Amino acid sequence: MKKAVLSLGSNVGDRHLYLAEAIKYIEKNTSKIVEKSSVYETEAWGFEALPFLNQVVVIHTVLSPWQLLKTLQNIEKQLGRTLKSKSNNKKTSYHNRTIDIDILLYENQKINSSELIIPHPLIHQRNFVKMPLDELKINY
Repeated sequence: MKKAVLSLGSNVGDRHLYLAEAIKYIEKNTSKIVEKSSVYETEAWGFEALPFLNQVVVIHTVLSPWQLLKTLQNIEKQLGRTLKSKSNNKKTSYHNRTIDIDILLYENQKINSSELIIPHPLIHQRNFVKMPLDELKINY
């Protein structure tokens, strides 16, 4: 089993329900959840929107980073996410979302591909990720 750290966020609809449903689907489809942070309410980052609920979960999984990414993207779709953030010319457009699931860390691996970057490149800029990581005493 490999250890991965995921970030969950929701700012549309019943945000608590979307986080709970995401956790249920993650456990069913990817792994065993071994640790969960508290839920934090934070302002939207990178765009004007309703506040987000954010949480970090630690999982043990047999999936590779790319298998995990595809599985998490399918969970996002099942929970109603329709738009993904898009980057071009160093500018990213963000959207409201029922659920957003990011892979923050996967073991000690470093991956830098067009599909996946691990560790997540914006960890140090995002308090909504740093606060739950600090709570769980996870180095990033």
